[in-house]
Amino acid sequence: MRITDLSRTKRGRYAVSVEGQYLFSLHEEVFYTARLAVGMDLSVEELEALRRESDYKTAKERALRLLSARGYTAHQLKEKLSRYADEGASQAAVDRMEELGLVNDGDYAFCCARDLYNLKHYSPRRIEQELQRRGIPQDICREAAAQFDEEETQSQLEGVIRRKYLRYLGEEKGWNKTVGALSRLGYSYDQIKSAIRRVMEEEEAD
Repeated sequence: MRITDLSRTKRGRYAVSVEGQYLFSLHEEVFYTARLAVGMDLSVEELEALRRESDYKTAKERALRLLSARGYTAHQLKEKLSRYADEGASQAAVDRMEELGLVNDGDYAFCCARDLYNLKHYSPRRIEQELQRRGIPQDICREAAAQFDEEETQSQLEGVIRRKYLRYLGEEKGWNKTVGALSRLGYSYDQIKSAIRRVMEEEEAD
């Protein structure tokens, strides 16, 4: 297939036309490395190889830009990249980011779990669910959530009750509101009931 036109786009890529028809645009580095020229004959396989290499370069650069702003799980990053490149290029770019240590689901999970615990006061169960929702493998989610032991979790739950819900516990409506809110944070009814009882006993003792 003969290249009939090459032109630079506004985004710095190179539009390639074959047999009088636009085919695709190439990453600048791929274009110069291939030394394409009008009149050059390339096979379908050669053109497809250029497209794949260009997609990979584009996906890799976009991955670096995304990661410079915030952390991503491998799943999240691939989803983002898949909007601009095919699945193969997106996965290859994610694999490269993992090789460079820029994407690490384990590190992300442990840091994210700590934030969810300290800032949103999620229970370990809710943390595990949230990490799974972000596409992190189940075994990593479970390990990250397990960093909070039962005693620590119960103490945090009691602290949340004292700060936010103690004033509501004097009436049934307030009790139900408290139980509902804490359930949404992932705590079981038994955990909530036990924590409320301890907080109320301490208040009465004071």
